[in-house]
Amino acid sequence: MKTLNLIFAFSLVTLLSACGGGAQTQPSDDDATAITPEGQMDENTIDKGNAPFEKAPVEVIGAVDEAAQNSALEAQSLTDEEIRKQQDMAAKTFRPVVYFGYDQSAIDEQNMATIVHYAEYLNQNLAEKITLTGHTDARGTPEYNLALGEKRAKSVKEIFMLYGVNESRISLVTMGEEMPVIDEQTEEAWAQNRRVEFSISQ
Repeated sequence: MKTLNLIFAFSLVTLLSACGGGAQTQPSDDDATAITPEGQMDENTIDKGNAPFEKAPVEVIGAVDEAAQNSALEAQSLTDEEIRKQQDMAAKTFRPVVYFGYDQSAIDEQNMATIVHYAEYLNQNLAEKITLTGHTDARGTPEYNLALGEKRAKSVKEIFMLYGVNESRISLVTMGEEMPVIDEQTEEAWAQNRRVEFSISQ
């Protein structure tokens, strides 16, 4: 009888084990994988400020190009303005005339700078020519003064040629005492009348 009870108890334990199964383990939050619908972001992503929510730099090509063009035009305008000022300054500094001492045809340093300035201009403007007109004061005979005016014009011509201006582009005229700048018989007037004037034309 005792043997039957042991067999029955063993069978009952075996049956209960088969029906109960093993204990199921619930997944922890750490093991769960969150599935986010396409087009949405979870709260963690939003709070962390991840890359999809960072502002991308804005490239405005048209505005940059326009600004660059305006800057270039402004720079060009300033350049043109500077050139105009330089030309005005040169016109005031280098008047188209050189002066001579009494009964002289020699070129001094100041007059040399004026001639060189206009020689450089002619070398940059090859279509233009120059006429040199010699003058004297009223002292001396008309014939002598005509010859002296020509001698002065020739002295200036030689400097132009020395600085590269072709002889074919240079014309000479002598007026002697016939065209004074100041028609007075004073030292100041005579000093202004002893001159060679430049006239540039095409």
